[in-house]
Amino acid sequence: MKMKKFKTKIKIEYKRAVIYCRVSSERQVRDGDGIGSQEHRCRQKALEMGIEVVRVFQDPAVSGGLFERPAMTRLMAFLDDHPSELFVIIFDDLKRFARDTQVHFDLKTELVKRRSARLVCLNFKFEESSTGRFIETVMAAGAQLEREQNAEQVRNKMQARLEAGYWPFCNPPGLKFIKHPIHGKLLMPDEPLASIFKKAIEMFADFELTTIEAVRQFILAQYKLHNLNRPLSLNGADKILKQPLYAGFVGYEVWGVQQRPGHHQGFITVDTYNMVQERLDSIAKPRLRKDYNEDFVLRNFILCNNCHKPCTAAWFMGKRKKYAYYLCKNQDCQYRRKSISKLTLEEAFAELVNKLNVKPKAREMVMAQLIDVWKRRVGIEQKKKTEIQRQQAEVEKNISAFMLRIANSTAPAIIRQYENEVEKLAAEKEGLEQKIKKQSYSPSNFAHISDIVVKHLEKPKNLWENPEFSTKRMFLGMYFSQGLPYDLKSGFQTPEIPLIVKLLTQNHQSKKMLVEMPGVKPGSKTSQLSHCSQD
Repeated sequence: MKMKKFKTKIKIEYKRAVIYCRVSSERQVRDGDGIGSQEHRCRQKALEMGIEVVRVFQDPAVSGGLFERPAMTRLMAFLDDHPSELFVIIFDDLKRFARDTQVHFDLKTELVKRRSARLVCLNFKFEESSTGRFIETVMAAGAQLEREQNAEQVRNKMQARLEAGYWPFCNPPGLKFIKHPIHGKLLMPDEPLASIFKKAIEMFADFELTTIEAVRQFILAQYKLHNLNRPLSLNGADKILKQPLYAGFVGYEVWGVQQRPGHHQGFITVDTYNMVQERLDSIAKPRLRKDYNEDFVLRNFILCNNCHKPCTAAWFMGKRKKYAYYLCKNQDCQYRRKSISKLTLEEAFAELVNKLNVKPKAREMVMAQLIDVWKRRVGIEQKKKTEIQRQQAEVEKNISAFMLRIANSTAPAIIRQYENEVEKLAAEKEGLEQKIKKQSYSPSNFAHISDIVVKHLEKPKNLWENPEFSTKRMFLGMYFSQGLPYDLKSGFQTPEIPLIVKLLTQNHQSKKMLVEMPGVKPGSKTSQLSHCSQD
C-alpha cells in the first residue's frame, strides 16, 4: 500500500523591520516635518504587527523618480549584510516608495525577489494576484503621472516668471534673494562679493587683467583681504565674467526665453558686460594647468636649453625640510631629471629683468605702433557695425511682414504664434541696437589702454617685483611668450622677445637709420615699422 505524500507549507516569519522615509524637496525638509511624521506612523504600524524596528533609512530631498538614492542604497546594503535574516520594509505611502512605474517594479524586484524582504505600505496592500498586480501597476502609474504633472506645473510657473523679468532659479554668488513688497522674491547685490566681482569684471574689460587666470588670482586675493575662505576654479572665474545677471539681464535659452532686462538691479553696466563678452569671444582660451601657484611663477616659461621643452617644477622632500626645484621631464632629453634650484633660477631671472632698461625716446615709437594697431581695430569695428545695420534692416523687414500677417489673420492660435515671433524679433533688434551704440575703440579708451600698455612695458622690474601672482604672469606673457631657454652650465640664453619690447629696451637709433636703404629689399624690421607708423 502506497503512502500519500502531503506537501507541508512552511510559514516564513518576519520578526524584524526597517523603515524607509522620503520627501522630494528641500522646502519640505526645511519648512515641514514630513520625514518625522512618516517615521512615527511606520513605528506605530510595526507595533501593531508586533515586530521590532532595527533601522530607519531617510532620503531627504530626493526624487521618487530615481532608482539610485542614498538611503535606499544603504537599505539594500543592510539587507545584504544580514543574508540569514528576513526583514519587513515599512513605508508610509506608495508614493514615498517610488513615483515612477519602472523604478517601482525595479525596486520591488531588488528587495522582494532578490533579498526576500516583505513590503508593507500603510495605505496599500500588496497582493500577489492578477487583480492585485493590476491595481499596483495603476497606482504606480498614477504616482508617476502626478510627479510629471507637478514638474510641468512648476516649470510653467518658473518660465512665466522668467518671461516677466524675474530669476526663478538658484542665486549665483554675488547676488542674493530678498522678499520685495511688490516684486516678491527679487535678486539684489550680496556684499562683499558683489563689489569684488564688479571690480574684477571692470578691470578685465579695461585690459588691466588680461587673462581669466589673472581674474581668478585677483578675486582670490580679494577674498583674503575680506577674510573669505572660498575656493575659485578657472571655470568659476569664467562663469563670473559671463554671468548676465550681474548686468541686470535674465534669460534661459533652453526654455526659449531670450535674454531680457530683469527687474533686479545688477552691479555692472550693460556696456561693461558687452565689452567683456567681446573680449572673451576674441581671445584664445588655452588650457591652463590646475597647479599654477605662487611657488613656481616661472613654470611653463622656462625652457630646457637642450630639448627646448617647458620645464616643470615641484617640491622635493629632503632629510629635514622641503626644497623647490625646476626640472626637465622630457624622456628623450639628456638633462631629464636634472634639477635647478628655484632660488638660483629666480635670482638669475631677476638679473635678466634688470637688464631690460627702457631707452629714451622709445615711447614715441611705441605709441606710433599702438596708434597703427588701433586704427586697424577701428576699421574692423566699423565693418562689423555695417553688417549689424544690415541685419537690423532685415529684422525690421521681418517684423513688418509678421505685423501684416497678424492684421490679416482671424485665428487666435495663429495670431498668438505670430506675436511670439514678433517678440523674438523685437528682442533681437534691441540686441543689435545695443551693439551699434557700443564703441569699443573710442579715443578715451585708447588713451586709457595705451597708458596701461606703455606703463607696463616701461617698468618691467616693477612688474616682476609686484607681489600679485597675476601681475607676474602677465609680465612673463608680455615679455617672454616664446619661453626662456636655460642652460644648466651657462644660465639663461638670449630669449626671443616681442618687437615692441625690443624697441623699448634696445639702443635708440637715429632717424637716418629709420629710412630704408635704397636697393635693399625687403627693408629691415625697423624701417618697416617706421613706414607703418606714418599711416
